[in-house]
Amino acid sequence: MNWWIFDQEIKDLSNKINYKPDVIVGIARGGIVPAVAISNYLNVQEMLVFKVLRMGKERKIFGQATTDLKGKQVLIVDDMLETGRGCLAIKKYLESKGAIVKI
Repeated sequence: MNWWIFDQEIKDLSNKINYKPDVIVGIARGGIVPAVAISNYLNVQEMLVFKVLRMGKERKIFGQATTDLKGKQVLIVDDMLETGRGCLAIKKYLESKGAIVKI
């Protein structure tokens, strides 16, 4: 993949998002670049980054919400999805802060 194809794919993906997120969350490492690109297309200024490590069957989240997320629309972006447990762990954490979360 080159940058032109990447940009086209991000544009196509961004056009499929049918709501306006207030915050975009990128999952380190691979989700950061697509999260930034999507935030640019959707004109979303606020971004957060979290890292998720697998510890047995559990997931440990590194990072924290540094802003009030109560009632905010949050979009989680990652580069790929295997089991989904990492995204679900971050989703649960963000929802505990009052966010309305989509992956």
